Amino acid sequence: MNYLKSVARISKEKIDLLFKVYSSDIDVVEKVIEKDSIFELCSSEYDLIDYSKKEYEFKYSFNGIATDKFSLSLSKSMIKQYLFLHFIPANKSGVRKRVSYSNLAKSLNISTMTVRNNFERLVKLGFIWVSKIERGLYDIVIVDEYKNHESVRKGYITMSLNMFYNLLSFENVNELKIELKKILWCDAKVNFTSANISLNKDNLLKVLPDYVRPSKRDELLNSAQTMFVFENGTLNYNAYKTKEDILKPLYDDFKDVIEGFFRVSKMAYSKHYADNINNPTMTNHLILEKSIILDDLAGLAIQYNIYLVLKALQDMYINYGGVDKNETINTGGYIRSKIEEYVATEKTVI
Repeated sequence: MNYLKSVARISKEKIDLLFKVYSSDIDVVEKVIEKDSIFELCSSEYDLIDYSKKEYEFKYSFNGIATDKFSLSLSKSMIKQYLFLHFIPANKSGVRKRVSYSNLAKSLNISTMTVRNNFERLVKLGFIWVSKIERGLYDIVIVDEYKNHESVRKGYITMSLNMFYNLLSFENVNELKIELKKILWCDAKVNFTSANISLNKDNLLKVLPDYVRPSKRDELLNSAQTMFVFENGTLNYNAYKTKEDILKPLYDDFKDVIEGFFRVSKMAYSKHYADNINNPTMTNHLILEKSIILDDLAGLAIQYNIYLVLKALQDMYINYGGVDKNETINTGGYIRSKIEEYVATEKTVI
């Protein structure tokens, strides 16, 4: 599967934790369970299935970081890798299925060993869970991702794929951290206009480690890749796009693309639509039904990926469709189930 989401929700709290320096004794817990363990564990977290009676074996390990005390801050590749995971479509339990380390390495322009080491550290620090499925393929869960909506101020930012690609272009880890801090600030300033949020450089520079020389600190504020520059001592956040700014054009574009598929294939929107297409008394009902179906499918394109929606529509056309024909009773439900099948069974190739 070679499809990334066009937009992702990323926890503000977890972004803040990307700046932290982790030190001293860290308790590391690895859950050693049977095949499909991540699915079962996440199903329990999501209250989809009651696994309360299932017993899990726990073990404690540092997997290579075998010192009593250590200091660890996240590298730029670790940060990019963690953010990238959010753009891989997940199944209904929040699991990124069958993720290929080698393909992830190619996408991030790093080695497979670096990807593996990054994931080991991200597991230790509580950012993700990883379960090996087979050689080179892993199921991955972003810890507490489903809780993003629980707090408005500590909730999530909506990041476009284009914004993420811009973050990938940062080669200096401190510039990358400053850019992420700018994004958090911009989000707060735009969404909480009544809050007293000071966008001055002194507050922003606090994210930098002590070893950065004072003479270099100002240089890091306005890197060549930044989307948000400092002007007259304050941050210009005009380039920041809110959730509505990002989703509305995507939603409209996806609806146009999906409607184009039906128009070119001449497939009916559903069985009910096909059965009544020549009934003049049903015209207004069919217009409403078409609108609802397009809305549902555009929503799936945002949740997963537009190409996965088109792939599922192609499957529907081959198996149930035709000119002015469609044997599918619930089009949205069928497309969702096919996408979930793709996500669950196909190798993730990015």
